[in-house]
Amino acid sequence: MQTKKFGEQITRILAENERRRREIPADFYSLMRLPNLFMYTQRNRSILRLLWREKVVSLSGRRILDVGCGAGGWLLDFLSWGANPELLYGIDIDEKQIAEAAQKLPEADLRVGNAAELPWPDAFFDIVFQATLFSSILSLDFTRDVAAEMMRVTKRGGLILWYDLRFNNPRNPHVRGICAREIKQLFPGCSFTLRRLTLLPPLARNIVPMSWLAALLLEKLPFLRTHILAFIKPRRESAIASDIRARPVPTFGGLATTPDDAEIYYSPMTRSLAEEVADLHILCFQDFFLTGLGRGVLTRYYNHYDGRPDSIFFVARSSSGKVVALVAGSRNYEEFLRTFYRDNLLALTIAIVKALFFDSHLRGKIRRRTPQIKAAITSLFQSRCSSGHAYKSDGLSPFDTAGLACVAVHPHFRGKGVAVELFRLFEEYGRKLGVRKAGLSVIVSNARAIGFYKKVGWHIASSDSGYIVFEKML
Repeated sequence: MQTKKFGEQITRILAENERRRREIPADFYSLMRLPNLFMYTQRNRSILRLLWREKVVSLSGRRILDVGCGAGGWLLDFLSWGANPELLYGIDIDEKQIAEAAQKLPEADLRVGNAAELPWPDAFFDIVFQATLFSSILSLDFTRDVAAEMMRVTKRGGLILWYDLRFNNPRNPHVRGICAREIKQLFPGCSFTLRRLTLLPPLARNIVPMSWLAALLLEKLPFLRTHILAFIKPRRESAIASDIRARPVPTFGGLATTPDDAEIYYSPMTRSLAEEVADLHILCFQDFFLTGLGRGVLTRYYNHYDGRPDSIFFVARSSSGKVVALVAGSRNYEEFLRTFYRDNLLALTIAIVKALFFDSHLRGKIRRRTPQIKAAITSLFQSRCSSGHAYKSDGLSPFDTAGLACVAVHPHFRGKGVAVELFRLFEEYGRKLGVRKAGLSVIVSNARAIGFYKKVGWHIASSDSGYIVFEKML
C-alpha cells in the first residue's frame, strides 16, 4: 500500500540516483581525497563519542539496521566498530545499490524495499540508523511514515541514530534540509541529543588541502556546520514525569500571591522554560560567577539539560505558569559540564573576554576561578573517564552518584515548603535512575543554605576555606 502511495516519490529518488551515477565521478567521495577524509574522521569521531556517552561501549551482539543503506558504506563502519556481520541489516529502494552492498557484506541481511514499509517485526533492532535519507524525501507524509517505521522496529531502550542535512542545498533542488525542530516533531515522545557537524563541504574541499588545522578551527563555528547528528531514544523519565507533571501542592498561609497563584505545580524542565529559568537564576544568584557571564550563557546552560538522559531537573510553577523555583543536577555532573563547555566554547570565550575588559567586579571572580577555568579547558581534551567525580566515594562509580548543581526559589516563595518538595522530587527521580548517593557544594558563608541542607537530611562530607560539600544516601 505504501509503495503505491509514495510511488511518485520513489521514482523521483531512483531517477536522481541514476543521474548521480552518470554525472558524479566514481572517486568523488573517496577517502583518498583529504577533504573527504577530514569530514569522515570528524563525523565518526563524534558518533563514537556519543555512543560512549550513552554507555554503548560495544556493538557486539546488537542488531543494527541502516535505513536507506545505499552501497553499504555505513554498515561497513559499524562492522569496523565491532558489530557482528550477521546482525547487520539494510534496506534501500535501489536494487543496484543493494547488489553492491551485498558484495561487500555477504553475511548481512540486505533487502530492496521501501523505508515506509520495513519488513521486520516490532522492537527488533537495538540500533536503527539513517544518513541523508530524510533530506532526499520531499514529501512530508513520506518522512512521517518512515520515522514511524523506524520507531516501530526499535527495541525498548534502543537507539535511533540520525545524520542528515540541516540546510537546503541551493545547487540541488532534489534535497531539503531538516532542522532540529522537525526532527523532534518526527519522533514524538523521545529524548534527543543533537550535535551540529560537518564543515561546509565546499569550504572543506578548499581549506583542508592547505591546512587541516585551519579546517578544524573553522568547524568550531556552528554556523559553518551543515549536518545534524541526533541520538534519539524514548524518554527515560517518562514514567515519573507522567506521575508528577501538573501535580498541585496547596500554597501555604501568609504567602503574598495573586489569586491565580493559589497552587504550585511541579514538573520536569523543558527547553521552552530555559529563558525564564535563567531569569530566576539571575534573581537568586546575583553575585555568582555564571550570572556575571550574562543571560545568554545562562540560557545555554539550562538548555543543555534538556533531552539528556542523565539530567535531574524540576521546576515549580504558579497557577499562572510563572517559574518560581527550580532544582537542577545530573547523574554524572562532571560529564554534563564537560559537554557543556565543549558545545558552548565560543559563547563562553566571548562572555569571559567581554567580562575581562568591561566588568571589573567579574574580572576579580575570573581571576579567583582561574584553576577551575584551566580544568574546564583541560577536560575538553580528555576522554570521558570514570574517575575523579566530585562525589565519588565508598566504591561507588560516577553513575551511582548524582551532583546537585543548583536549587533556587523566588524570594516570595521561600520558607513555604517549595524547596523541600523539589528536593524530594530530585531524590525520587535519582533513585529511579539508579543513583545511590547525591552530593552538592555550597559556599561556607551561605548560612541559610547550609541550615536548609541539614534540615532536609544532607550531611557534611568535607569542607575547606571556601566550600562545604554535602552528601546524602538515596
